[in-house]
Amino acid sequence: MNLSFKKAEKLRKNSDFLAVYRQGKKEYGKYLVIYFVYHKDSGRKAGFVVSKRVSKKAVVRNKIKRRLREIYRLNRFSLPENIFLITVAKPEIVKADYNEIRDDLLEAFKKISNRTD
Repeated sequence: MNLSFKKAEKLRKNSDFLAVYRQGKKEYGKYLVIYFVYHKDSGRKAGFVVSKRVSKKAVVRNKIKRRLREIYRLNRFSLPENIFLITVAKPEIVKADYNEIRDDLLEAFKKISNRTD
């Protein structure tokens, strides 16, 4: 099992982000909102958004993104194979530690995996 997070597994194009926002469903967590859509292509892709509303400091925003990417990288196999998702951080995430963020994200992944719509 390869645990790396390759470029091909990342949502990179603005058009892909817009498509997920427009067509996707939402799942809410305490610190996150996850937009997801099932895609006809095989393979899962993920994108992470931490806006200036969360923190004005780039250092803080980048730290949160690194944590989200790492949690996703280690646990992405719990998601369906053909899913595109965007994880958007809420401002409350600044006060959370790694374990709280991980638990919140994994709970959201579980909800997404159990959804039938």
